[in-house]
Amino acid sequence: MKRGIHPIYIILSSLLLIPFAGCEEEKPTDPITLSAKSVVVKVGETATVTLGGGTGTYEAASSKTAVATVTLQGKVLTITGVSKGTANIAITSGDKTAQLAVTVEEKKEEIPSLSATGVYDGTSQRLAPKLIARSDKGQWLCQKMGTPYEQRLFIAHLPASAKVGDEVQLKVIDYGVLSEVEDNKEVRATFIIEKVSPLQLKLKSSNARVYIQ
Repeated sequence: MKRGIHPIYIILSSLLLIPFAGCEEEKPTDPITLSAKSVVVKVGETATVTLGGGTGTYEAASSKTAVATVTLQGKVLTITGVSKGTANIAITSGDKTAQLAVTVEEKKEEIPSLSATGVYDGTSQRLAPKLIARSDKGQWLCQKMGTPYEQRLFIAHLPASAKVGDEVQLKVIDYGVLSEVEDNKEVRATFIIEKVSPLQLKLKSSNARVYIQ
C-alpha cells in the first residue's frame, strides 16, 4: 500500500512560510534636497527654491511670517520678503525634514540725478518752480515766485551719494518783509530721506517733496 503525505506535514510547512512572506523591508524615504540651502531676498520681492527627494509631496512653513512667507506649488517653494530680518522655512516629506535659511533685506532705491527739480508741499502746492544747481557737489538754490512765499529762498544741500536714511539740511532764508516768513530767517531744518524714486525724493517728518522735472 502506497503511503501519502500526512496532512499535518502540509499544515506545518505552510505555517513556516508565513513569517517570511510578510517580512519584506520597506524602502527608506530619500532625504529632502533643496536647490539652495539659503536665500537672500529683498522686502517685497520673491525667491524660488526647487525641492527633490522625500516622498515627492511636501509641506512647508515659515518660522516668522512677519519676516518671510512661503508658498508651495508642486516641488517649487516661493519665498516672499515681508520685513527685514531672518527666518527659517521648515520642509517636511514623509518622515524627512529639511530647513531653508532666509534673510530679508530692505529694498534700497536708486538715487536719481537731481539736475533740475521742483519743490512741492504736502498738498501739492508748488513752492518753487525750479531748483538751480549752484555747484557740482549737490547744492541747489530755489526761489518761489508768488504769495505767500515770493520772498523766501531755499538752499538744499544734497550730495550725489545721498541715500535713503541720510539726513538732509534745508536752509530757509528770508530777505523780504512778509510776516509769514520773518520767523524763519536763517532757519536750518534737518530732515531724513525716507524714500527715493525716479520721480521724487520724499523727506521724512516733512511734507516737502523734491520732484524730477
